[in-house]
Amino acid sequence: MRAAAVLASAVCCLLLSCTPDRPPLQTKSARRVILVYINTLRTDHLGVFGYERKTTPAMDAFARRAVSFDHALTTAPWSLPAARSLLTGRQPEEYDSARTLSEILGSAGFSTALFSAAPALSADYDMQRGWDILQVALKAPAATQVDLALEWLELVRGQNAFVVVHLADTQFPYQEPASYRRLFAGDPQAPFGETLSENTAVDARVTDRAARQYLIDRHDNALRYLDDELARLFAALEEDDLVFLFSGHGEEFWDHASFGHGHSLHEEVLRVPLLIRAPGLEPHRVSAPVSLLDLTPTILDLLGMDRAEYGFDGISLVPVMNGEPDAEEQLSERCLAFGRPLFGPMRWGIVSGALKYSTSGGEEMLFDLSDDPLESNNLLVGKEWTAGAIYRRKLGEALGRDIAVAFQLDTVSPSQPAPQPVKATLSFAGNAALVWVVDQPAISALSWAWKEDGNAVARWEAGFRQARRVLAVPENSIDVASRKIALLVDAGEQHFEIPVQPTSAQRRGTDRRPLARTRLPGGLRMSLDYCIAALPAEDTGRMPRLSVPKTR
Repeated sequence: MRAAAVLASAVCCLLLSCTPDRPPLQTKSARRVILVYINTLRTDHLGVFGYERKTTPAMDAFARRAVSFDHALTTAPWSLPAARSLLTGRQPEEYDSARTLSEILGSAGFSTALFSAAPALSADYDMQRGWDILQVALKAPAATQVDLALEWLELVRGQNAFVVVHLADTQFPYQEPASYRRLFAGDPQAPFGETLSENTAVDARVTDRAARQYLIDRHDNALRYLDDELARLFAALEEDDLVFLFSGHGEEFWDHASFGHGHSLHEEVLRVPLLIRAPGLEPHRVSAPVSLLDLTPTILDLLGMDRAEYGFDGISLVPVMNGEPDAEEQLSERCLAFGRPLFGPMRWGIVSGALKYSTSGGEEMLFDLSDDPLESNNLLVGKEWTAGAIYRRKLGEALGRDIAVAFQLDTVSPSQPAPQPVKATLSFAGNAALVWVVDQPAISALSWAWKEDGNAVARWEAGFRQARRVLAVPENSIDVASRKIALLVDAGEQHFEIPVQPTSAQRRGTDRRPLARTRLPGGLRMSLDYCIAALPAEDTGRMPRLSVPKTR
């Protein structure tokens, strides 16, 4: 929900029509690859995955002829990084240097089209690469998206074709047609009305059980509408089509005291439906964890195309779909990484089999999903930092980056541009090994960070908005560095020494107060805390950007 709010200003409707510099490939046995990409849909609201309501009869029927993945995971809890992963088979930070699936297939003679209902899948976020046709219409209804896909498939009949039809009806605020309005939901429950607004659920901090259920019911109305429209698309499919149905991320319905997505790494946000139908595949279920990273290498494998040159982070799922011996066991042993929230604390995590490790700022969590599917029993509460070392190492291996416990310094200008520049000097026992600014999606940089006399120094220029984050990794262990911490701040012409209260690692999971928190002149807020961080690329000194909005 909030992800859409942040990105909505980027684009309303964009039509990009590219004339490819290759002749259409006409064949008698043309191959068609069709991706049905549903925004904001959690797995447990589909009948095939156990939902009792009849929300998805068309998808359930499709699943009976497909391979169903019980534990498919996204790489991020919001659309842009998730889309970049699934269309490249690479971690989203590698998008700029990766070839997209549309580029690969386009160069092989496929006609390509993307019909998007969300601004994250637009040229404003560099998602136009490789498409002959890119049409973006914010919150276009499923009927429109399906019509566009069917018309385009008919237009390129006889050609090798690759199309992504993206549907956003299940993303808040729900706008199901009037004929679906009373399918599962009754009368509106305060604070909601018949017409839902973008921020109502968050601003109202809904606690009433009936109001929460009303919102879930409206979501299910929209889902059933979307499913009925997909029935038309499924009816037009051909037997040798490669068809992938999935979601980019899920949605929290107060499962962990919040609503929406983009903020957490719980299963209701990370776990997504994934169904794959292709010639020669026998329908069955796969229980081992898989990732959206696996989609691009799987598609190329099914098409018989070479994958070795692309350096994918994902792997082909063809062996497990073909029922090859040990294929599912090998998937269960693999570590799948995720993270990159749109807002809130820095978060990273991995799943390996039934074990799920995740971070939230400086807190580490470990859950055994086989015994604790609701993630309520953190097995690392009160443990020393050393207890999480093995999982931090595995996280680094899965991401291809080193992981460290760092200090995190946040400066926030909540309501208006910062009225004056701010400089902060953070010192601790020992020297700083690495200091950098965290690049944040959809936010241009007005901040710098560097090492000076062994300290971490950060500067934010006047005029910055929202939050700016700087990380500092000490040369010593975090516990040694925490024995003596000082934070000095210059805000314009004023100078402050911010009180810092170091605490031991034993506080993790029991006391989440930051090390320091203060309010500066002009309404600025600053906080200091621990965090688990993926270290930046050596050649740039910063984590690669998720996005740089283009100026048109």
